[in-house]
Amino acid sequence: MEKLIELHDAVKNHPYRTNKQDEYRKTYKELLGELSHEFYMTVKETKYKASGDMVHDFNMWMSYLGRPEYDDEATIHTERCIGTIHEFISTGKVESFWNHYFGKSKIGLPREKKYIWIEDKNKYYFFCKEKDLDSAIEILEEKCKDEESSKWYGNTLEWIKELKEYWYGNK
Repeated sequence: MEKLIELHDAVKNHPYRTNKQDEYRKTYKELLGELSHEFYMTVKETKYKASGDMVHDFNMWMSYLGRPEYDDEATIHTERCIGTIHEFISTGKVESFWNHYFGKSKIGLPREKKYIWIEDKNKYYFFCKEKDLDSAIEILEEKCKDEESSKWYGNTLEWIKELKEYWYGNK
């Protein structure tokens, strides 16, 4: 945890974070990579290990820092990840984290998802508008009519139904 705190403090105070001058970008991204790795290595030993999934998107988005076409999105997601790591350092918990999918969802779900720790389930659920879950369920049910596709999409369909039940009940 000591190394995680040290890296977090170095990221917080890095000149690129405050002034975005190109000369500092490379060292900032290297430092973010170390922070990301150390977070993963630390959190994987806890009940919050699934929050380590955030690391994949964190690493991808930090690589886009400084690229004009992606910089705003990359900065927002990077700051969210730094905030999650800050929460873990401060509380020993990861109550929530964001994933930001770079591509386009094949089932109509938002690219940005906030995962929230559900203590009684002992896992994370992402929060999503009910209409988006309904749309995803409809698309997945259609895909699952085909036996071969059902092998790929069946578990996702059940998981999306579980999310809807948890957040919105059985309406």
